[in-house]
Amino acid sequence: MYGVVKLMQFIGQLTNKFYYTDCLFFGAIVSATDPVTVLAIFNELHVDVDLYALLFGESVMNDAVAIVLSSSILAYQPAGASTHTFDATAFFKSVGVFLGIFSGSFAMGAITGAVTALVTKFTKLHCFPLLETALFFLMSWSTFLLAEACGFTGVVAVLFCGITQAHYTYNNLSEESTKRTKQVTPYTLILTLQP
Repeated sequence: MYGVVKLMQFIGQLTNKFYYTDCLFFGAIVSATDPVTVLAIFNELHVDVDLYALLFGESVMNDAVAIVLSSSILAYQPAGASTHTFDATAFFKSVGVFLGIFSGSFAMGAITGAVTALVTKFTKLHCFPLLETALFFLMSWSTFLLAEACGFTGVVAVLFCGITQAHYTYNNLSEESTKRTKQVTPYTLILTLQP
């Protein structure tokens, strides 16, 4: 892409400057895949659950990596006319920002999922199944909001909150809340996958 842009500048089609950091930013954005259609077809064909989970997890991680990479490239893109080189220092700073955001999002999601598990285990919330179900979904949603407010990526935080909730919280729910959660989850998935 860098060569194509340089060729466009050479023949006069592109008058603005285009730097290597712009190519990195473009690559970070384009690298994210959106397998919504494939997941919908997999759902209709009732493919193996492991294949569905692998594709879903890969797409979520791709989106998260693209978000974090683009934000770290933007954070370390030098300001000024002649200093648009992306040197080794900027590279290592970007890697540090990437690891910091990713690990912070992971920790926030896992902690929120663990808090949900502890609340459902050590309180008498099972006596109020509707409230228990609402708490289950609201804690997942608040994980996204909290991660974004703290400068992390909400996608990764919600992913790891969901993994933690599936492993620990789901076993603590009452029978009625478990049924209700199983009924509501596909509808929320349909709402989120609609264009």
